[in-house]
Amino acid sequence: MKTQLDQKGFALAVVLLFVLAIGCATAALVPRALRWQHAAIVQYETDCLASDLRLMQQMARTAAVYPIEETSEHRLSDAAPALEIRDEEHAYMIWRYTYVGSRPKSSLLVRHAYPEALNISANTKGRIQYGRNGGTANMTTIYVFYTGEMERGKKIILDSVGRIRVEAMNGKNTP
Repeated sequence: MKTQLDQKGFALAVVLLFVLAIGCATAALVPRALRWQHAAIVQYETDCLASDLRLMQQMARTAAVYPIEETSEHRLSDAAPALEIRDEEHAYMIWRYTYVGSRPKSSLLVRHAYPEALNISANTKGRIQYGRNGGTANMTTIYVFYTGEMERGKKIILDSVGRIRVEAMNGKNTP
């Protein structure tokens, strides 16, 4: 007569239950991990863009005090940097536009590429540019979110006096 102590190994049912439990745990955790990853990327890209906007603001303020070129033809108000968001290239660029005489001259200061699934858009068309006082001509909102996940995105608000705020988006204030 065999006793229970003589049995060795696992039954097939025990192995199948173990694999099923691992599969259920993985199925529950993978979407959450992707959301965490997307949230981290959105936060990183928002922080980079806000930092670049603060850099532009400081450059605009110093451009009004310290001109780049010491010529009589240099127009100081045009020395401030400008931000362009190019969706087709999945990048944003910061340019410094200056005029020497009547000829415009531009130089690329920053080019930041972002993932293709990420959307960065502004409620204004064209360039975003700061004035001599560090403010923008009008209030601008820049939206940063993953495609299909707009409610978990971030928005950067630039007001006319130069404040830069980063806020979470919800369903009420999306583009």
